[in-house]
Amino acid sequence: MSRIACATIIVSLLWAAVAAADEVPATGERERIVVVLSGGGARGAAHVGVLRLLDELCVPVDAVVGTSMGAVVGGLYAAGLEPDAREAVIRGFDWIDAFVDYPRRSQLT
Repeated sequence: MSRIACATIIVSLLWAAVAAADEVPATGERERIVVVLSGGGARGAAHVGVLRLLDELCVPVDAVVGTSMGAVVGGLYAAGLEPDAREAVIRGFDWIDAFVDYPRRSQLT
């Protein structure tokens, strides 16, 4: 998928989320907004920027779900970390060490 297509999809979804946040049904309650984050390593880490934009637009997110890297970013968001803190965690994490299949010899008893 091209970058233009991805950007168009993201902008469309953000616009729909903002529009949904402004709508109030006849019952007086607004629709719930659930953010679904996909996986995929670096692409999943891009969700940090999307969540930052949702925060800046004051979109009230009721729930976050994700898979793989999306679950990591969603967990940071659900934990209440500010956008800068979420980005610092993602940037500062040792990803190579996190996905080692076998422990180092020094970690064995």
